[in-house]
Amino acid sequence: NGELRYSEKISFGSGVSYTSTDYKSSTAVEQKTYSVPVNVYYELTPKVDVSTGLTYTHSELAGTIAAGNGDLFDAYYYNIGSRGSFTPKLSGTFSVGYNTRNGNGTTDEDGSVGSKASLAYAYSEKTQLTLGVNRDFANSTSGGTGFETTDLSLGASSAITTRASTAQMIQRKRPERGAVTTSRCWRTTPTSHASARLPKHSKGERPMN
Repeated sequence: NGELRYSEKISFGSGVSYTSTDYKSSTAVEQKTYSVPVNVYYELTPKVDVSTGLTYTHSELAGTIAAGNGDLFDAYYYNIGSRGSFTPKLSGTFSVGYNTRNGNGTTDEDGSVGSKASLAYAYSEKTQLTLGVNRDFANSTSGGTGFETTDLSLGASSAITTRASTAQMIQRKRPERGAVTTSRCWRTTPTSHASARLPKHSKGERPMN
């Protein structure tokens, strides 16, 4: 990912991401996906930018071994958003917009409201709370169909001492048609004295929508 400053207040950001998923089961399909986000940022204040952008996502499903077929999907996420330090304690990035998706060159489109967020709240000098949201289309492991999904993750990290920190995360996945799945993880990590304090948000290190 990269960013180019056009003027004192306007910058452009873009990048590319690629994922490949292979399953051991012969009834599941292999999936390859790449995404290209393009965003324009405007510096509203020294600590906050507003943005508008488009993310293009291409998915290839290899098809089952028995059927020997596959599916192609093209999706677009049109969005507006913001990033930076919103308050002395709250920072991160978020966007809301509209998702469209069509498959195998058809003119029929699926559409839904989309959103992405990655926020951090400094509860105290040593404790940070995090929230992640992603509402998007997902591919079925059986191929041929997709569905809308909403991923929600809640996390907390705390520096217990100058040499150890602990973190806990709860993640919920909710397909629009399907069951809600919840996972929890907890870990304790040794840290050096220099990294014992939680890092404050830097405007120069903001993820793109």
